[in-house]
Amino acid sequence: AALLKYDEAMAAFDEILASQDAPEHVRYMTRFDKASLYSDKKDYQKAVESFEQLALDVQDVELLAKIHYILGGAYDALNNGEEAVKNLLKIEILYKDTAVVHEARLRLLEVYIKTKQKKDAKNLKSEIMKSSAPKAVKDRANELTKK
Repeated sequence: AALLKYDEAMAAFDEILASQDAPEHVRYMTRFDKASLYSDKKDYQKAVESFEQLALDVQDVELLAKIHYILGGAYDALNNGEEAVKNLLKIEILYKDTAVVHEARLRLLEVYIKTKQKKDAKNLKSEIMKSSAPKAVKDRANELTKK
């Protein structure tokens, strides 16, 4: 049943993208949702290709931050720690005031731990603790670094 819903969603997205009269922001969100579906289906290579292309076209900083956040996760799932770090750091550097910054920092901390970048993990955890991050984010950072 889930596969059927996936196929229906993909067909609907393709229909919107084929439509000449869909406004640009609708097309961007449709491309974002389509790329997200690839990620949800664990087709990370297709997700990476779709999000990388979308990142070149989009100007909206909140959307760009989300794109790089999901790209970070997709690259991590593909065991490409370097690209995962690069995408998550983009949020830290370019989109620091966006809604996903705290989640991006946690994901970056996970990647640092997974790839044994102890010094970077320690520094990032320290930054998280000093930041205005919600308590839940700080608690999660503590959990991640206990292992």
